[in-house]
Order: sequence, then structure tokens, then C-alpha cells
Amino acid sequence: MINLEQLLCQWQLKLGTLNRSINTIKAYSQDFFDFKFFYNDHHNTTLTLENFKKVTAQDIRAWLLYQRKKGMNTRSSARGLAGLKSFTQFLLSQQILEDHAFFHSRSPKLQKTLPRPVSIEQALVITNTIQNMSENAWVGLRNQALMQLLYYTGMRISEALNLNQRCLNSGQFITVIGKGKKTRQVPIIDSIREGLVHYLKVQPFENAPDAPLFYGEMGKRLQPAIAQKALRDFRRANGMPESLTPHALRHSCATHLMQSSHDLRGIQELLGHASLSSTQIYTQLDELSMMNTYKAAHPRARKIGSSKEASVAEK
Repeated sequence: MINLEQLLCQWQLKLGTLNRSINTIKAYSQDFFDFKFFYNDHHNTTLTLENFKKVTAQDIRAWLLYQRKKGMNTRSSARGLAGLKSFTQFLLSQQILEDHAFFHSRSPKLQKTLPRPVSIEQALVITNTIQNMSENAWVGLRNQALMQLLYYTGMRISEALNLNQRCLNSGQFITVIGKGKKTRQVPIIDSIREGLVHYLKVQPFENAPDAPLFYGEMGKRLQPAIAQKALRDFRRANGMPESLTPHALRHSCATHLMQSSHDLRGIQELLGHASLSSTQIYTQLDELSMMNTYKAAHPRARKIGSSKEASVAEK
């Protein structure tokens, strides 16, 4: 008779066929084991397939409360619930169950937060000087080429690091494989291409169409954690905000394009957003930026602000 562990393996394979990313599969799997650990402790028994079928709404609420007490944020809890729902849906597709409490559980309400881009001036400082942080010349050039690529194209860090060198042979566009293995064409300006070509000329490893575009120091494909550390070291050495990450460069690209072009559809295609609603958040940033500029520059706005401050002080 098939057991829970075997079904878990089958579910993971199924997620792969559905084009879920490796990170998503890992996260969903970890969420399942977190729930299993909680269940074992909560009921003082082992979570088996039969026990999983009997999970109640009270069990799920207790699990979410347990996560909150551990300090897990709402977004992570929502992802965990989505993972367990996915597993339950898989069991339904295998006709192992017909209904389950996870189907009826509501995801925690997520508080919408605006992206935190850097200014154009900060972005230029990063992309023009980060190479100076490394004692190894080719590593510095690699970091510069990578950060320029992220900022000027709006790529995700995973998309950039999955590129092979053949991408530089396709004219003015790079083919990027995004979420769900969907491909899109991203324009690349000459100066960014030249920076990549220069870095490849001086790096010590193989130059071939199927070789990684970005190498780590051991000659393997550069890992996201190393790129994140390079930017973390730079921001701390230069007194920049902790919110400055590779993903913040993607937000910065979109925000600065919105401020200059207001081309919502074009930015959606550049970023590879499946839904226009995901791109519309940058219009809110643009409106916020305009309002801040207005308040800082308009004499009437300053006068109103001063009057309000004086009124509050009198009270």
C-alpha cells in the first residue's frame, strides 16, 4: 500500500512537470515537512496518510498560529498554505481523497507593500563602481557586468545567472527564460553587451556558447547567494540601505522606466509579468514620487505644510 512519503515524491515530480521552479518545489516540500513536524508534536503521533486525511480546520488554524509564534511572516505562511493545498489537490487528482480541510482554508490576508527602488544616482554608483570592491580583477568586472544587466534590463537574478554565453550572439535582444519556463525577449544596449564581452575576455574559464555567462570563482555557474553577498558588501561599505538587493535593481529599472515613459504594457513585457496588475504597482510608486516632488517644490504646498505643523505645535 502506498504511503505518505511515496506520495510526497510523486507530488514533487508532478510539480516539476507543471514547470514549477526548483525553489518553489523546495519551499513547498519544506512547508510540508514543517506541517508534519507540527502535527507529530501537536497530536503526539506520526502523520500518516490516514491521519492526513483526517486533518481538521482546527489543526490548520493551530499550525498557522504556531508559525506566527515562531516569527514567520504572513507571506511565508500564505506560501506554506498554498503548498499544502497543492499537495492535497494532488491527492484529489489521484483519487486518494474527495475532500479535505485544506481546500476550505483561507490564506492569510497579505498586506500590500510597495517595492523599494534605489534612486537613479544610487543605481549609477552601484553599476559603475562595484567592480572596485573585489581584489580579483575579473570578479570585479563580473559583478559590474551582472549589476548593469540587472538594472538596465530588469531581469530577475535567477534569470540572469541561468544565461549561457550564446545569448550574446542574438543581436540586440537576449532570450530570457522566466517563471513557468516562459521565454521573453529582453533588449540589451551596446554598453552593457560590451561590459559582458570584456568580462568574458579576462575571466579564466571556458568561453563557449553553452558555457555559463556568469562564472563563480571555482569555475562553476555563479550562485545567487554569491551575487547577493557582493551587493550586500557594497551597500554596507557605502552606507546604502539594507533594502538594496539584486531584486531591488529590477524594481529600480521598472520604476525609472515608468517615471520616464509611462509605458505600462512595455514594462510588463520587459519584466515578464503574466498579469498587468503586477506591473501597475510601479504606477503607484510614480504617483508617490510626483507627490513628494510637488510637496518639496511647490510654494503653496510648503506653506500649507508649515501651517499644519504650526497648528499641531500650538495644540
